[in-house]
This record gives sequence, C-alpha cells and structure tokens, in this order.
Amino acid sequence: MGRFPELQTSLSRDFRNSYNEGIKKVDTSLNKVEADSSSALAKAVTSENVSTEAKSIAKIAENKADSVQEQFNQVVIEGDSSVEAAQMRVDTEGVAHPTAKARVDSDYNKVNLHLEEKANQSEVQDILISDLNLVRNSDFEALPTIYSRSSVYSFLAGVTAPQKDGGKSLKIEALNYEDSTDVNKDFAFILTEKMMPREKVKVSFWVYPLTSNKTINIRMAYTPSVPVNLGPANQWNLIEIDLDLATMTQGSDYMYFNFNSSLSIYMSRLNVTNITEAIKPIPISLNRVSKQLEQNPTRVQNSNGIVERMIDIAQTYWDNVGSFVYGNRYTAYDPTMDLVGGKKEIDCSSFANLLIRGVPYEKSRYNGNSENVGSKLFFHDIDPYKYRYANQIGKYAYEKGYSFIPNEDFSNVEPGDILFFSWTNKEGSGDLAGSIRDNAFMKIDHVAAYLHKKNESLWATLQFDNGISTVYYEASNEYMSQCVLAARFPFANVESMYTGENIILDGDTVKNVTNVTAVGTYKLSKPLKKGRYYTFFIEGQVLTDNCYFVLQVNGKTIYSDNGKIGSYNGVTALRFPYLLDDIVDTVTLIIGAPTGTTSSRSANVNWCSLYDGYVRNKKHYSRSNTSGFGVTSNSLASNLDTLTISGQYYWSSTSTSAPSSSGGGTIIHLVGANNGWMTQIAMKDTTAVTWVRNKSNGVWSQWYPLASIIQGTSLPSTTPVFIGQVYIDTVNKVSYMAVGTSNANDWKQIT
Repeated sequence: MGRFPELQTSLSRDFRNSYNEGIKKVDTSLNKVEADSSSALAKAVTSENVSTEAKSIAKIAENKADSVQEQFNQVVIEGDSSVEAAQMRVDTEGVAHPTAKARVDSDYNKVNLHLEEKANQSEVQDILISDLNLVRNSDFEALPTIYSRSSVYSFLAGVTAPQKDGGKSLKIEALNYEDSTDVNKDFAFILTEKMMPREKVKVSFWVYPLTSNKTINIRMAYTPSVPVNLGPANQWNLIEIDLDLATMTQGSDYMYFNFNSSLSIYMSRLNVTNITEAIKPIPISLNRVSKQLEQNPTRVQNSNGIVERMIDIAQTYWDNVGSFVYGNRYTAYDPTMDLVGGKKEIDCSSFANLLIRGVPYEKSRYNGNSENVGSKLFFHDIDPYKYRYANQIGKYAYEKGYSFIPNEDFSNVEPGDILFFSWTNKEGSGDLAGSIRDNAFMKIDHVAAYLHKKNESLWATLQFDNGISTVYYEASNEYMSQCVLAARFPFANVESMYTGENIILDGDTVKNVTNVTAVGTYKLSKPLKKGRYYTFFIEGQVLTDNCYFVLQVNGKTIYSDNGKIGSYNGVTALRFPYLLDDIVDTVTLIIGAPTGTTSSRSANVNWCSLYDGYVRNKKHYSRSNTSGFGVTSNSLASNLDTLTISGQYYWSSTSTSAPSSSGGGTIIHLVGANNGWMTQIAMKDTTAVTWVRNKSNGVWSQWYPLASIIQGTSLPSTTPVFIGQVYIDTVNKVSYMAVGTSNANDWKQIT
C-alpha cells in the first residue's frame, strides 16, 4: 500500500473496512496532493503572489497531515479499539466527527496541497533549485553569462536603484550605436539549455527605459527577430513575448538582443522558459535529489550484459582513435562535422551521448552515416542534439528523475552509471569554456561513464580525455572528488555477451614464491582477443611491502594494479581491456613495484580465474570446462627437435606408437582419417610457445611455432609453410588457413 498501513487489529469488520477504505482514499489523495503541490511550487517560483498563497496553504496542509499521520500511527501501533475510535473521530481543528469514516472523508476533501519542503539555501542548493528559468543569475545579484558581439554595449549587475519590488536590476547601455562599424550590433544571454527547431520559448522581464517608446529586437539564434516596444520612460514596464522557433535552422542556446540605437535601460526579473512541453514538477532540495533514485542493487542494477555492451561500444571508438581529435564544435551531435586538421572532433559529452544511446562507431555519423543509430538496448528518450553538453545531460537526468547524489566512496554507484563533474578543487577542463561554466547547471562541464574502483588510488571510467590518449581513463581520488551528480538511465536488463566460463586451465594450482618477480604462467583454453574486456579474479597476497599484482603476455603489461595501498584481502578482481596484437594463450602473473624496489619479492596465490567480459561477485574457484592439450613438462629444453619424448597424451587415438621421425617434449597426437599420425603439438614451458608439425605421405615436416601467424593487407600470394598455418588480412578483416603446402591456392578463407 502507500504511506499509511491498513488496519490489522481485531476490531469489527465494518469498522476495519470503513477505516481501510478511508486510509486508501487519504493515501491516494496525498499522492495526488504531492503532484499538485509540486506543480504549484514550481509555478510559485515565478509568481510572488501565488508563492505566498501556496506557502500559507501548504502550512495548513502540514498541520493536517501531521495530525492524520500521528493518530493513524497510534491506531495501528497501540491497538486499543476504544482509544483508536475516539482519536480518529477528532480532526486537527478539534472537531469530533460522528464516525471514523466521516472524519476520514472530511480530511480527504480538505487536504489539497502537499507538505512544503524547506529549500537548503547553500550555494549548491541555489544551483540545484530549478524554476524552469533558462537564465542563470536572473535575479541580477551577479552578472548572467552574456556574449556581446559589439563594443557599444556595457553591463552592470547588482544595481539597487531603480529596483523592482526590492530586487536588483541589470543596467545595459548602448553608447554610440549609430557611429559603430561593428558588423553585428547585438548581444546574447547564454541559456542553460539548447533550444531546438519547432520549440517555443516564453520571455518575460521588467524594463525601466530612460527613453520612451524605444523598439528593440529579440530573437533566438538562427531565427528572425521579434520587435519589442519598451514603453514609457522612467517607469517599470512588463514585457512578455513568445518566440516560435518553427523556422529555426539549427539548435542554439543564444538569445540575442539588439537595441537598434543608442539606449540605456534597467532590466529586472528576466525569465526565459521552454513552453513546448507540459511543465513537470521537479524536486527543489538537495535531500530530495538524493532520494529520487533508491539504491537497491537487488532491484535497480545495470546488468553485466549492458555494461559489457557499453564497453564494447567504447572500444569501437578506440579502434578508430587515429581519426579523432578533441573538440566540441563538429562532433557527431553537432549540426556539421567539419574536419579539424584532417580529423574528426569528439569530446566528453558527445562520447557520453553515444554510449547512453548505444551507438558504435560503425553506426555513427563519424563513419559516414547520415544519422547516429543506437542499440534498442540502450536509452533513447534523450535528444542528444538538444542536450548536447555535460551540464545539459545532467540537467535532463535531474529533471526526469534519473539522477542522484553519489556517496563519497561511490558505494551507491553502479558500473554503467553516468558521472557529472564540476571542477572546483582542481583545474580541470571539460566541454565548456571557463567563462560560461558558472552559467551551467550545477557548474557541470565534464561527463564520464563509471566502471569500478580499481584500487585505493584509482577509478576505472569510460571517457575521452582531452589528449585522446584512451577511452579507459583511470581517474585519481582528487579527480573523482569533483563528481557532483550521477545518473542511472533505464538500460535493458540483458544477459552477458559471453558464456561465463573460466578460461584458465590450471588456475587452482597453489603458488608460493619468494625472492622472485614472477608468480607463474597460466595456460588459457583459448587465445586472448584484441579489443575484448576481461576480468581476472585472484585470491592471494603480495608479501613484499609496496608491491602489487601485474599481468603480462610476452613480457608486455596488460594490467597493472599500480596505486594499490596496503594488502590484498580475499578475492580481488583485476579488470582490463586486451589491446595488444599478440595472439597468445597464456598469461603471466608477476609482482610489480615502484622503481627502486628490490626484485626479491614474495607472494602466495591460492587460485585465479579469467573470464571474458565484465564479471562480478566471483568468490570461489570455478574449473574451466574446456580440456587442455595435456600438461607441460618442467624438464623441456629449448630445442624441441633434439628431445626425447617425455610424455604422450592422446586425442581420439588408441595407438601407443610414437611418430616415426624424431621429436619430443610433451606431445599431443592428433589423428586424421586413414592417415595415421596427422599432427603433433608440443609446448615449451618456459615461454609456453606452441609448436606444430604435420605428416604428409608418410613424411613428417619440421617443427613450426604456431604463433608465427602471417599478417598482410590483401589475399595471401605466398605458398603456405605448413598445413594449419593462419594468415590474417588486417585491412579487410579476413582470415585464411592453409589446407596444403603446394601453392597460394592452398589458402582458404575462414568463414
């Protein structure tokens, strides 16, 4: 039910039913009251008389509702039917009604406004309070954000005489207008929201002109001007106009004024609102903002599948990073996409909009498409052309109820949530110039997607930084302290993109190492794939101070837990994108440390596992479901051709005979149809190189490293060296495998 519980005591059925019916009416009424009151409060902000009346009525409602709540609580809690009945019949004005139902019906008809919530008057709260006015500092206590295209204009805020109803005014002067040679003789108030074609804007303000009956022009950018007569001089005149943007050629947040002549005026109480859509009430206090989204991870959570898809989409832009430069004039969500220095512009907010809508590079305007086409699994209600910048996305999320205040430790933030930043403690740079940052909603000028806390010092995010150095940005604690708002958009709840199987074959082998840097090398059931995101779980400890776990392949680092402070406790998740070209089926765990730390390091590992994608909450080891090609031998030497066989492992064979030619190591014999021993595979344990040779017409070939895959930019023209060899066309993204060794026709495309 709602905010009042139904009566469950053993009173008479008629009384209980009557009571419960009344309760439902009151609860429904208060829900309606909340909406009506919020609407009234929003309108009251722009109407002094209505505001006073609304506050008075709300106070009466507060007294009534407090009494109803208190007495209903006593009915349910105390459980004394005589006390309950007597108390219920008396209302807040002391009137005793003949029955409980009569009292409930009376209050049902009287309560018509919701409780008024006092607004926090702090600086942050002043920013959060939104009365739908699109002009920041419209009270002119401080100067609004103004862009002047002519030197004839001057502006002075905080003027106390003349003033309208005790408020400050803005003095605007145009001197020597007629003599000016400026191409454009106008100025613009920069609004907090971009107006789009076909929308409507209501503009109202009080003006105190020093010259009678002067006509000025007002317009939104990319629209015709509307002439406005300012009325008699030396008195306050109310100006109200509607701007129809039906002919607007592209969106803009610039509202222009042109005085047409030399003129001095005082302006007060400027109000600009978008009247295209019906007004939707929004909370007015910081406390209400933080409660808009209840953080219940069992009910509200971004699924692993949607997080993986968001990461996958981000990776498509990283795959094409060479074609990008940081900028915010010609992005995929700007009207035009001119090249800058031969490259395409992208910034934090255009990238965030692409992620929110699920638009991969291949389906974006960056790839030559006429529109940005997103996945239906993501969020499409927001218009990214209108809500183009970080502060506008944040304002949209706030007004629509998707936003919340993140905890200091981000414990209420989920992977896939969107974070909004305001640079207050450090000098940052986002998608707004510093000169107009104060005009932005909550002074927001940067946005990123949240992934997780990496360790005590760093946080994993998805964002394009100013240097276009990565989409997998690791933010510091100081950086994250600038986050002022978070949003969780209603993405689809989908399954993971992957099978969820552990791909480490021998991760349950306990390792205790001392005086070394390498913990061990683990065999994978399949090679790592470039561009894929992985999660590595480990239960273990680094026993040397200031050290941390590092993952490497072929001596190259793919993950470093640099920034780790203190010891590892329990199971730790190490998450990373695999961005190397190396095709490998092993991963090495080493002990990393700051420069100058001794190389004699110690660690113990109980188990580890590796998963495709973004995986959470693995507390125990899960054995790989994929069988490996046997085991490696610690006694193998580097020259496989001179070894004797140290161990044989058979696949689909009952034969125990060895290959006819010399060979050795730990071997797997693959049997081909009617051809005896078809292929041998050997593994050298020191670097885990996989070797292969094949038997053709009774003759064994020499050993070849399987990792020696050929890469090119077109169809291969050379003869394969051995059957099973792989060729990758890196331009056309096509792979070939050798089915013979006679000529180039033995390369067959893998489909």
